[in-house]
Amino acid sequence: MQLPESKSKNKRMEEGLPESMKTERQLREAALQGNAESMSDLLEKDNLILDRVVVGCIRESPLHIAATLGHVDFVKLLLSRKPELARLKDLRGHTPLHLAAARGHLEIVKALLDQDSGPGLCHARDTNGMIAALHLAAIEGQVDAIKDLVMEKPRTILQLVGRGETILHLCVKYGGLNVLEQLLDLMSNPDKSVNVGDANGNTTVSEFLNFSVADKQVEMNHRPNPSMITVWQDDVPGDPLTTNPSLHQAGMAILAYKNGAKFRRLFHCNTTGIAASLSIISLLD
Repeated sequence: MQLPESKSKNKRMEEGLPESMKTERQLREAALQGNAESMSDLLEKDNLILDRVVVGCIRESPLHIAATLGHVDFVKLLLSRKPELARLKDLRGHTPLHLAAARGHLEIVKALLDQDSGPGLCHARDTNGMIAALHLAAIEGQVDAIKDLVMEKPRTILQLVGRGETILHLCVKYGGLNVLEQLLDLMSNPDKSVNVGDANGNTTVSEFLNFSVADKQVEMNHRPNPSMITVWQDDVPGDPLTTNPSLHQAGMAILAYKNGAKFRRLFHCNTTGIAASLSIISLLD
């Protein structure tokens, strides 16, 4: 709760601001509340306010705020007055489409895609050059938003991020297996897609196996009998942490070091088997 003295101080500070800055603050408040009527009044008083936002926005625009919070009417009114706002990026490089897709605000996603810049926004990357709206939606498990984005720009499903990862890698990485299933249905060649490797050669299938093995290791490391860990890891005599610790680092496949040929056969068989299973599941659906 704000004290009376603080309120009085804030009021005096606001009174000392230029009129244009006061209006911009009021516009931000209207965006937070989703008050389209208040925004209309502000635009009547200052018809250049949105132009100043387009030119001088360095943090987040009123459209970013409204898209995040799901204020549909406010977003549509903003876009009707100044469609260029859809192209603005916030400090993290996210457009309003990124934020609406991540939150699953479908009506706002559609409104943004209907803009002239909509198709191009599907490919927009953040400040690290990594995440498109589709990737954020996948990470957040927003299946319906993903469908809308893929229908608008099917090739966005092939975009790579970070270390050459596909959207399928992200689904496995962030536990979005339900999203993974939906994406496979949307793909024209799912068998080929699941076998695309990242910069380290990990396919979607091998990534899934890695996470499964990691879960198994965690489970076994919490069991009371420590001898089971040694038996599961390998059959090297002695203490595995002193005999050859390099083979026991997290994520290292011991079989690959001890018998490369067997490991490659195992890897290819597992990859083929899981890819076939996923294809059969897709056909049955």
